[in-house]
Amino acid sequence: MAKSLAKIRFLVYIHLWAFTNNNNDSKEIRRRIAIAKQATVSLTTIWKDKCITLSTKLKILHCLIFPIATYGAECWVTKKVDRKRQQSFELWCYHRLLRISWTEH
Repeated sequence: MAKSLAKIRFLVYIHLWAFTNNNNDSKEIRRRIAIAKQATVSLTTIWKDKCITLSTKLKILHCLIFPIATYGAECWVTKKVDRKRQQSFELWCYHRLLRISWTEH
C-alpha cells in the first residue's frame, strides 16, 4: 500500500536554509536580506558609538552582517534583480554605518 507524498514548493530548514524546487531563489534572497537588516538595526548603538573607529565598524559589518545576508549564496540561482537587491542592501548598510541620510547622497 503506497502513499503519495505532497510536493513542497518552499521549505525553510531550521531557519537557516530555504529549499525551492523551481530554481527561483528570489524569495530566499529577500528573506536573508531581511534577517541581515534586522541584525544591522540591532547594532545601531555600535554604529552610533563615536569611541569605536570606522575600521572596527567595517570589520563588524563584514564579519557579522554580510555572512547573514550571503549564507548559502554559492547555491543560489541569481537574476539581475536579485543582484541589484544585494547591492542595494550593501549600500544601505554602508549608509547606516556612516550615518548618511538617504537625502544626502
